[in-house]
Amino acid sequence: MTPTKKTLLFFLITFLLFSWPGLLIAQEEAKKPVIGLALSGGASWGFSHIGVIEVLEKHGIEVDIITGTSAGSIVGSLYANGMTAKEIRKVADNISYWDFLIPAIPDLGFFSPRGIMNQVKKYIPHDDFSQLEKKFGIVAVDLIEGEIFIFKEGSVSTAVAASSAQPIIFNPVRYEGMLLVDGGVLMNLPDDLAWELGADIVIAVSLNENFSFHGAPDSYIDVAVRTYNLMQRGRIMEVNADVVITPNVTGFSGAQMGSYDLIIEQGRKAAEEKIPEILKIIENYGKL
Repeated sequence: MTPTKKTLLFFLITFLLFSWPGLLIAQEEAKKPVIGLALSGGASWGFSHIGVIEVLEKHGIEVDIITGTSAGSIVGSLYANGMTAKEIRKVADNISYWDFLIPAIPDLGFFSPRGIMNQVKKYIPHDDFSQLEKKFGIVAVDLIEGEIFIFKEGSVSTAVAASSAQPIIFNPVRYEGMLLVDGGVLMNLPDDLAWELGADIVIAVSLNENFSFHGAPDSYIDVAVRTYNLMQRGRIMEVNADVVITPNVTGFSGAQMGSYDLIIEQGRKAAEEKIPEILKIIENYGKL
């Protein structure tokens, strides 16, 4: 072999030795899936979403896309803005129903959605989807056309208020010629939206089914929330998620904010049960 050929062979072997690890790393990075988290509505039961997020963080599962309906949009907005489960929990420690309930002159509801907007702006002062740390989508329903409306841009506080404006309790949010109310009227679990926003794997947290009530409702708000919860359970909906987490909120009223710590714990328990399944799906993503 001539010196020139030996030199070329040396450089070729060197190139292959040093580039091969880089190629392997690139391949591994390319297999990292985009994970979506779909958070359903459920009034006070939505505190369980905090427990789910806490468990995902504990196991190093990074969420890239979040979708939310009603209570899911409230928790989801804070998470999408970069808050950790611990920080969201601090918000829960310092909030009550009356922070959301600003009485309004009776119109199409008893309370103004302004209370919800104010709370969102308090924790997300920039109030803009484009400045959130994670991709985020919110579901609301237009009463005029009877259709779902998806927020993916603009004011976060307006979107959350619209998605959380439970009919009769809150006035609808007037937005671009629409009358927007609680997204749970038509899509309480926004799993399909997570796929549409680009998720490769979707984890859904459903509050539609795993519950029962104890005792009679003790306020008109509890009557409205309980009726709404029962309507959701009565609907047959196909769930299009890889994993569905269903916190057991039996015995808790949807209007029972005072038990938020116990409801968060139910979210933790339900999420821990699904962790092995979630990790397996992530590990196998992209494998033939």
